[in-house]
Amino acid sequence: VGSDAEVLKLGSPLKRADEISVPVLLIHGEDDINVNVRHSKKMHKALKKSKSGVKLILYDDAAHGIDAQSDRINMLDEIGRFVDANLGT
Repeated sequence: VGSDAEVLKLGSPLKRADEISVPVLLIHGEDDINVNVRHSKKMHKALKKSKSGVKLILYDDAAHGIDAQSDRINMLDEIGRFVDANLGT
């Protein structure tokens, strides 16, 4: 938050993606009006270059809260699989 270019750069995960060395799971609703889905797509692309291990899951017709029950169930299953794969059971 702010307008100082250096502060914004230092606080931007996208600008610092090459410093991330752990696997990342990105989940986003395609119809999110709070945070545009392009941000997750850009982060996904940047993290793929850093070879940290990244997975992007997009939900059609979902907003910021991923409200549809089927999407939420799927999302929780995906989170569980991600945690198991990267942290162990």
